[in-house]
Amino acid sequence: MTRLEGFSPGVMDNMRRQGVLIAILERYNNFSMKLAC
Repeated sequence: MTRLEGFSPGVMDNMRRQGVLIAILERYNNFSMKLAC
């Protein structure tokens, strides 16, 4: 993991951004499901 970070920090930043986007999408989906029920 540390080797990959040292080799390409840009890739790690992209992965972190994707993780944040996925977390936001999951929260939005859970909220909309609660409204539907």
